[in-house]
Amino acid sequence: MLRCVAQSAVLSRCTLTRPQILSKSGGLARLPVSRATSGRGRLMCSAAAEETKNFLLEYTYVPEILEKRGPYREEHLAMAKEQIKAGNMQYGGPLNPPTGAVFLWTCDDPALIDEYAKKDPYVKAGLVPSYKITEWSILLK
Repeated sequence: MLRCVAQSAVLSRCTLTRPQILSKSGGLARLPVSRATSGRGRLMCSAAAEETKNFLLEYTYVPEILEKRGPYREEHLAMAKEQIKAGNMQYGGPLNPPTGAVFLWTCDDPALIDEYAKKDPYVKAGLVPSYKITEWSILLK
């Protein structure tokens, strides 16, 4: 599975599977990809494929976050949904009990994640006194 960054303003990220064939030496060779489609035949991207990395963004919440988050929650969720729509964030949500939250990101540069966290209303309001970004290798799917 590879990820590619589209050169279009409409599509910022997409997922594609690059076909493989046996090379003359007996190993696997990757075929060039110029277009990728989803399982339903929709165009997903048209760009050179490159491997990306997975990162976990881990928030630590202040005590009583549920009582304190109200004024900031709508903007917090809107920012996360924007990153999901862009294909940078895959999943996110609070721990149970709500001592923090975890977000799965797929991108090339962890600076994007750090920039996101610094702009998050929860972080700016002091509801997230600390966060950490860790590269994560997905072994099993």
